[in-house]
Amino acid sequence: MGSIRTPEITEAYRIESPHGNFYVPRSNGGDPVVAQMISGMLFEESVIRTCLQYITPGSTVIDIGSNFGQMAVQFARAVGPTGAVHGIEASSFIIDYARRSMAENTDCTNVMLHHAAAWTESNLVKQMYLPTWGSWSGAGLGLKEHSGEDHDWEEVTTLAVDDIPLTSPVSLIKIDVQGADWHAMAGAKNILLRDRPTVVFEYEHYYDAIFNKTLDDYKSFLEDVNYEIIGTVDNNQHDFICRPR
Repeated sequence: MGSIRTPEITEAYRIESPHGNFYVPRSNGGDPVVAQMISGMLFEESVIRTCLQYITPGSTVIDIGSNFGQMAVQFARAVGPTGAVHGIEASSFIIDYARRSMAENTDCTNVMLHHAAAWTESNLVKQMYLPTWGSWSGAGLGLKEHSGEDHDWEEVTTLAVDDIPLTSPVSLIKIDVQGADWHAMAGAKNILLRDRPTVVFEYEHYYDAIFNKTLDDYKSFLEDVNYEIIGTVDNNQHDFICRPR
């Protein structure tokens, strides 16, 4: 039977690249993010490239599903020293490496990492699935009842993006949180109405039954805040770009 536990930090691998300096766990190749970072590549470079088009220097970027921090470094450079990046990462295992990485980059003093699960409201306790086969980036909330298997779990507290104290207007919100993207977006409703940032979120049909949300629910929420989907990243049909009408 699975149980609730805190994942243990493993031996770290230090990466130096033009994209920044990073710490990641040594992998057997099962984690696609780590594998690309170790090879010196940007994971989901097309998503990063798209996001950078909409970032305003001096603004705030919200990086939901910050993972090992590679995107946060690129966003920090884009907003510059007068801007800010707030990274939200649910996994205590992953965020430990991300924090170490931010300390390795002198242009990332404007990055603030939050160990939480982005959600519609703050201070709820959720359980997050812990992969055990060397892939750390595929963890998600809400999978326990749907996996059909016994897994270990980590408890994590939720955070609504609207509850983060900000020092400048938000120009971009990037969301990639394993099917909980609608909930993360809904937790930023006030920011969407106030600052009108661009939103880039990921949608995968696989998670519909788990979170009881379909792409139509995303479109309905966007309509409520007077946003529209203007396209997808590289026409991939799962990374959606949203702008105010």
